[in-house]
Amino acid sequence: MKEKELITGLSAIEIYKLVLDRKLRRFPMFFWEKPESIESAREIVRYLFEEILKWDRNDIIQKLDMKVFPEYKLGGMLKILFSNSTFDALCNAYPGEYHRWELKKIRVPKEYWNDETALKAMKWLIEEKLHWNDKQIREKYSLKIFEEYNLTGLLDVRFHWSPFNAIDFLYPKRYKPWELRNVPLAYWNEETAKEAIIWLFEEKLKWTDEDIIKKLTRKTLIDNGLKTPLDQIYNDSLYEAINAVYPNRFKKEELYGYIHPRRAENLNKKRGG
Repeated sequence: MKEKELITGLSAIEIYKLVLDRKLRRFPMFFWEKPESIESAREIVRYLFEEILKWDRNDIIQKLDMKVFPEYKLGGMLKILFSNSTFDALCNAYPGEYHRWELKKIRVPKEYWNDETALKAMKWLIEEKLHWNDKQIREKYSLKIFEEYNLTGLLDVRFHWSPFNAIDFLYPKRYKPWELRNVPLAYWNEETAKEAIIWLFEEKLKWTDEDIIKKLTRKTLIDNGLKTPLDQIYNDSLYEAINAVYPNRFKKEELYGYIHPRRAENLNKKRGG
């Protein structure tokens, strides 16, 4: 039977089945160049995923690579209709259902990332995928999140591998670097350490001088993400830290936190703290 007679009246999926069964050597000439070719591609790709491969959304995210379409006789479709873009072929089949960065085995081109796409990806990550509030961002946000959700390319191209720069881009000035996990060691110097301690006392805790004298301990700095500057910049000396920020304002012996920990604990009980 001639090819023309064989395919007369058949749907796009029926023709595809003939190609897969090798009853047709290839798709008919100009099959992918007709006005209805985009719709045919949509039907065939969905048929491939849903009926042949039986992939669900997670399977597509985890398994789809550049070899799948050529392997299943759709290399011509990919080249002619989608300029060899596997992601574009997927989006044609499932409009708006996938983000480029979700596909584990498809590399996101560097040129894809700009302010608009970076903002979209960060918003998707924090608000749509993770549904994190402020507390969760402070406690959980780290480089690991970008690795888990296939966004290391974004971090590299747009934010110089800085998770803080990324979250600050999404929520400008909402967080301080030391409020988040895994502040880079290189971040800390005398200037940034002073900035952080001033922020802690004057903005977050809103402590008076009396509060500093009565309440300040090493734990105060540690619990607020400032253990590294305490250790690195101030030689693990609470007094050195407070004196660097507020020179000669306090005496070492009057600071509650400078007392031996057990004595401080007893003093705290007496104070009702």
